[in-house]
Amino acid sequence: MPKVWRNMGRCWSDHNADAQKAYYGGRVQVFTELGVEIGPVRSMDANSMFPSVMLGGQYPDIDDVHRANGNERILMNLIDDPDRLIWAQLEMTSKAGINFLPMTNDEGRRVWDRPTFSGWLAEPEIKYAIQNGWQVDRVGKIHHAAPISPFDMFITKFYNLRNQYKRDNDGRELMVKLLLNSLYGKFGQRPMTQRIDQDAKITKIMEDDDYEEKYQLRFYDGTCDLPYLMPLNEGRTPRSQWFGFAAFITSYARVELQKVIQLAGEHAVYCDTDSVHYHEAVHDRMMSMVPLGDELGQWKLETPDAIPRCRYWEPKVYLHMDDHGNKLLVKHKGVDTRDSFGNYLSTAGDLTKAQPSTGTYGYAHSFRLGVEPGRNRSTMKRSRRHYIDE
Repeated sequence: MPKVWRNMGRCWSDHNADAQKAYYGGRVQVFTELGVEIGPVRSMDANSMFPSVMLGGQYPDIDDVHRANGNERILMNLIDDPDRLIWAQLEMTSKAGINFLPMTNDEGRRVWDRPTFSGWLAEPEIKYAIQNGWQVDRVGKIHHAAPISPFDMFITKFYNLRNQYKRDNDGRELMVKLLLNSLYGKFGQRPMTQRIDQDAKITKIMEDDDYEEKYQLRFYDGTCDLPYLMPLNEGRTPRSQWFGFAAFITSYARVELQKVIQLAGEHAVYCDTDSVHYHEAVHDRMMSMVPLGDELGQWKLETPDAIPRCRYWEPKVYLHMDDHGNKLLVKHKGVDTRDSFGNYLSTAGDLTKAQPSTGTYGYAHSFRLGVEPGRNRSTMKRSRRHYIDE
């Protein structure tokens, strides 16, 4: 069957650029005191969070987008209009203490606990914030689009296929799972800059008198024997890019996550995109009020038995232990947590200690450093917050 390209459609560039400003990705947050042991703790995970909000959700049509200089009246009229979806530039203040909107602190880190918001938001979070006591203080530019539901066929087909593969114990189930969970990212894909390192192409490009206005000549090695060219422009925008989809998918997902966090209340200890960890004290309430099951949009209990002892160091880094302090689970992105026999390292899950990180040198990196491609690389990482230099 021949490949068929289907264009996404086109809109004015600022529609897409401002939708990109409302695209914040997944929410990761530690609610408890960093590095302090707590417990017992439970955790719940959403079943395919992004596909679940894509199924049946309404998303902005790239072929029917308009802009307006807004005020609160225009904003509320558009929110109430079932035939339009919005993303808007706003300033808001939390009046009920339910803080969950994305902001950036002085260190440039994403934070979710501020009582004020200033920036761009997609409609799902705007509506949920207003419903939960946030006050709109100022409205800037608004984009509004016709609503469409473009993902229903895709999600239904591949979710059913995944379930079939799962029942048949077919290894292709993982591939379909990845297709379902990664589609949204294609709409938020950044421009791609292609490095040119084929000798024939480099020679042909450099024959043009004005090539220096379009490309920069670089070298993999220090002796200038391995050249490559980098385009000076910003790169080629992917055909699939439409931040209207990406911003709304992740906004819907963060609203669903926030609903479960609010059920846990002051007992929430950690969240990461599609999971919530909470104190055992609120477990009965969570089991009775969170929609549990195996279907899209439902949640599943990841810890049938409570975890006795835990430490949450920072986003993406935490330690679960049994009653005796033995490691049950170490999550620490970007470092080695186990030895070659599969046992946890003595330093794993302790950010007061340096953490080993191993890998291999890639092709370009190896030539820049003068080492053999594929050679093992080993470094020690130290937490800026917690490391103690003994």
